Amino acid sequence: MRTPFLLFCLSLVSACTILDPHNIVGRTAVPGFTPNVPVVDTNSTAWKREAFEQVWNTVNEKYYDPAFGGVNWRDARSKYEAQIFAAESDDRYWELLDQMTGVLKDSHTRVHSAKQAAQQRNQEAHSLGLGFLEINGALVVTSVHAESDPWWAGVRAGMTIKLIEGEPALARYRRLLDEVRESSTPWARTRGAIRKITAGDPDTVVNMTFTR
Repeated sequence: MRTPFLLFCLSLVSACTILDPHNIVGRTAVPGFTPNVPVVDTNSTAWKREAFEQVWNTVNEKYYDPAFGGVNWRDARSKYEAQIFAAESDDRYWELLDQMTGVLKDSHTRVHSAKQAAQQRNQEAHSLGLGFLEINGALVVTSVHAESDPWWAGVRAGMTIKLIEGEPALARYRRLLDEVRESSTPWARTRGAIRKITAGDPDTVVNMTFTR
């Protein structure tokens, strides 16, 4: 039996994460390195060019491995630059900028937007309150927070997610998995795809269909 639920209002949960408060790539392995962050006018689009150049140059000049792990860092710029500046939203801009650094497959080299940095500085994250994994060709709920909207709507561990916003759930998940940034391990990419489904801004409404 398929049971539809509307999952309302992504809620606040605690999360402890390391952040880059300057919204650029930085590595704690570089002793004494303090990024030279330019002051930009966020009311114009000039900040996008400055942020892009700051990220690319920081990696180019300060990355711990001069060989970039065998990655051609200039090719990464050529591949992503046009996509980044054609991004349809600021959130997508930062996501693509982070994806560019993802070609290094280094989980410690990331880009955070100002919004993400503020959330991490406050040790907060917004989530639907449920977890899931792909098991035997299905998205199976593995956990549900007892104070979340999904819990009160009747979602329980062991249920299968069939649809997300009207799209077959497994197909949506695998598409997001292909789009998520590269990282140091396959599990990191899995977590990234899951977060794309379960995390978002407060008061976001997500429509999911489950099978008991």
